[in-house]
Amino acid sequence: MRVLRAVNGVVMFTLELAAYLAVGAAGWHFGDGGLRGAAYAVLGVVVMAAIWGIWAAPKAARPLGGWGRILFEALWFGVAAGGVLWLGWPQRAGLLVGVWLVNLALRRAAGQLPPGASSSG
Repeated sequence: MRVLRAVNGVVMFTLELAAYLAVGAAGWHFGDGGLRGAAYAVLGVVVMAAIWGIWAAPKAARPLGGWGRILFEALWFGVAAGGVLWLGWPQRAGLLVGVWLVNLALRRAAGQLPPGASSSG
């Protein structure tokens, strides 16, 4: 079980990085590259990181638990997948969402979801 928990953590961290990359790429594309594109990319990543830091990071200021956390993650990764979709990469958007869903199921099986999000809660 310890190995599953470790793998889940690595996959979740990789998903977070992929989400930042997706939002940054969408911002770059939205700003047509150059200085404006870089500004949009940085702004998007900073906003996503701030939101994650407040509600979902391991040492979050106001950590969400239960189904609120699951809904938050769905919306947060949905924004990232929407950016990938907007870039014209539907398969990659689906992959991002699919890996998140599998990771969510494995975190649930390993008891890694916040309190209140289990089948008994």
